[in-house]
Amino acid sequence: MKKVVFVLALVLALAAPSFAANLLVNGDFEAAGGSMGAPGTTPGWTNWSNGYGNRTQGVKGSDTYNGGSDPRSGQLAWTCYCKSYYSGGIYQEVTVTPGVQYKLDGWWKGISDNAPPFWYEVGMINGPWNLSLVDGGITTTIWKQEAQLFPNPNTNPADYVQMSTQPFLPGGLGTNIITATSNKITVWIKVGSGNASGKTRVRVDDMTLEPVPEPTGILAVLTGFAGLVGAVRRRR
Repeated sequence: MKKVVFVLALVLALAAPSFAANLLVNGDFEAAGGSMGAPGTTPGWTNWSNGYGNRTQGVKGSDTYNGGSDPRSGQLAWTCYCKSYYSGGIYQEVTVTPGVQYKLDGWWKGISDNAPPFWYEVGMINGPWNLSLVDGGITTTIWKQEAQLFPNPNTNPADYVQMSTQPFLPGGLGTNIITATSNKITVWIKVGSGNASGKTRVRVDDMTLEPVPEPTGILAVLTGFAGLVGAVRRRR
């Protein structure tokens, strides 16, 4: 019986990585590519607007900003400083398997230095990158937050907020789990400023895009295991 249990554990261990792995490259933003002084690049991600300040900012894990940890984990978090009617961000195209479900999650915090409006958005495109689907509407937006309301009304955040704990944007994608219709899913982050003089900052960390395990696959393994146990008992 112990051998049977060992075999089952081995099978599950070998099967688990295909569902547990984060498909985003540099989703934790630990690979730096920018600086505090000028717009930079973020390894694994592509800037879709070269406005004022797309960059990965290096912050020591022991540092704090506005009462909270910055970054959330590790040594780096993605940061965008923007002002003067800025709209832009980063995106990443991920190779996926058609017909499989994928779940997006992450952590963010917003900091506003001046009057609104400032906002942050995160979303997914079921396919390759398409600027018009990101900057021309909200159909691919999952979460949207305004600096002055993030995460509590009229206060700036004391710490990071997990995206999946926030309500979906009405009229947007309406879910953070989608079934791939092609071999590409695009994850995007957007920061916007509708103020001519103010500026806003956002931190994003620990982004994940993971396949959702299929219950039928798990059931098949368990059914097979039950049959194997029955066969062993009959032999006894």
